[in-house]
Amino acid sequence: MKITAQTFHVSDRAMEHGVHGASGSNSNLIVLPGGDWPLTAQFIRQGPDLLVAGRDGESFLLRDYFHGGSPSDLVTESGSLLRSGLVERLLTGMPAPGQYAQTSTEKSEVIGQIETLVGNATAKRVDGTEVALTAGEPVYEGDVLQTAAGTSLGIVFEDKTTLSLGEEGRLVLDKFVYDPDAKTGSMDLNIVQGVFTFVSGGVAKVGPDAMTVQTPVATIGIRGTKVAGRAGAEGQENTFSLLPNADGSSGIIAIANQSGAPPQILSTPGASMVLTSQFTPPPPPFVLSQAQIQQ
Repeated sequence: MKITAQTFHVSDRAMEHGVHGASGSNSNLIVLPGGDWPLTAQFIRQGPDLLVAGRDGESFLLRDYFHGGSPSDLVTESGSLLRSGLVERLLTGMPAPGQYAQTSTEKSEVIGQIETLVGNATAKRVDGTEVALTAGEPVYEGDVLQTAAGTSLGIVFEDKTTLSLGEEGRLVLDKFVYDPDAKTGSMDLNIVQGVFTFVSGGVAKVGPDAMTVQTPVATIGIRGTKVAGRAGAEGQENTFSLLPNADGSSGIIAIANQSGAPPQILSTPGASMVLTSQFTPPPPPFVLSQAQIQQ
């Protein structure tokens, strides 16, 4: 379905979705029509308006989206949730008055660096600038990283957490704080789409809620471990697998979503789960062989 230059006034209540937002987010969800194309779209601020522009010419203009109180969360027609905080991270274009007065390096701390890069990838900084990434490039809190077709990148964070992202992936480095001396810190990542693996470092050892990874259908609580997965839109298969550590042991991950069901705990090497909706309770895990996980 092709959506071209449609305009929606946020004050029009007819476009609100009958789904409750996540805890701590705006419960009035605005539906973006035409499938899940907004997951790979540009979010462009034009004064008080928000333009959502897709790769294939789709566009949708939300008039007065930034006018008044907290912006609404967005949801695609098939149900993929884009929280207002994530939309803010993805923004390009005209900032709000007084916003981004400093450069990204002044406003954000270096939290890691690109260790490996095969292909082409970009980072959008918190000041709205976009840079082409190279191996050795620093990454900052608030960066939005995007990989092109045929691309893979690896990141090493300051706490020694490592993360790999495959082709056509989109990753938001929402939050990173770490003090190795005080043994305190927290880390929040949002993988909008793509194949990923990570090995947790010092932050995950701080406490059971110190490190979280969001995907369109799940929130993963990391408790010191190695994980592989694939993030995709609502209705697509999102897979999560717990991998053994170098010594054969494994950590623990807790997978939850907006269904209200208790989290499912994965604690056995090879334990895996497939989720297709944020509103369906996470199913019991099953065990895959290493060969199956590699596939």
